Amino acid sequence: MKKKLLFAYLAAVVTLSSCSNDATISVNQNLTKIDFDAYTNSSTKATIVSMNNFNDFVVYGYVTPKSYVGKTDLGSPYMDALVVSREDSNVPWIYEGEYYWPQDDSKIQLFGISPKNDLVSEYITSKDSYPSFKYIIGDVGKNQKDLIVSSLLDQVETETVKTLKLNFKHILSQINFSVKGEVAGLEYNVTKIELINIKNEGKFTFDTPLKIGNWSDVKGTATYVHNLENFVVDGVSLKPLEGEDRTMILMPQENTENAKIKVTYSIRDNGGKSLIFDGSKEVDLSSFVWAINTKTRYTLTLPVTADKIIFITTIDKWVDETVPIVIK
Repeated sequence: MKKKLLFAYLAAVVTLSSCSNDATISVNQNLTKIDFDAYTNSSTKATIVSMNNFNDFVVYGYVTPKSYVGKTDLGSPYMDALVVSREDSNVPWIYEGEYYWPQDDSKIQLFGISPKNDLVSEYITSKDSYPSFKYIIGDVGKNQKDLIVSSLLDQVETETVKTLKLNFKHILSQINFSVKGEVAGLEYNVTKIELINIKNEGKFTFDTPLKIGNWSDVKGTATYVHNLENFVVDGVSLKPLEGEDRTMILMPQENTENAKIKVTYSIRDNGGKSLIFDGSKEVDLSSFVWAINTKTRYTLTLPVTADKIIFITTIDKWVDETVPIVIK
């Protein structure tokens, strides 16, 4: 039965166990039940996580005798993929089972993932590194998920610390597009924007709360497509693709071989009377960086007759990044 995360005070030392953990943990004589608080700093397609829709995560928790710096064995999990959830942002987080603060100077180590679904696999611990898991990017649309994680280390109960507060951070890269035409007075009807030959899977290893973690063994080849309807650009006026269904959340990567942007569009003169161009054009993205927790916007300038796209990229942390692209 699910129980609200309120503080509970019992009268004796007990042996704690959950459905997935038979380890015996020493707990306070005045037992204090562990309370969770979790938040994410910023809203981020796909299914984008913000505080308004952040309603579940899983947590792996460990009790260690000493401080943990990623170089020792964490031992058996005290919380093994514990599901923590809430109905909405106005109610407390709840979970199943009973978990309490340690009695002695032992410390709690926590690693959280949201959402935990079939895109996440092979969560493991190691005596030589922080825990890790593998992840595959879903297709564009509802199957493509934002992914946030949190680590919280060396937690002990004090008079002021009785709640485990996890700050979740984005670990993928957000890719957005804006489009404009090269020549005023023409109508540019864009029907498709594709990212081609993009790596789509990797291994994420946790780190300290400040460093978040890092991706390794990034690989695979995928194409991500925005199929557009009634997306008409008026001349040189800039028109962004807006909304969660027009944003891509992709694997962080850099200098991916043969990566491209492909745009399919047609051009008509003002009023749509005469067809000037109907086809597609590409830009080579072999030299680029999509870092963890960044937001990139490609500004595409659609030519009338030119073949190539030239672009400039700037990077910032999970804020708008403008990438002007001119096709010549």
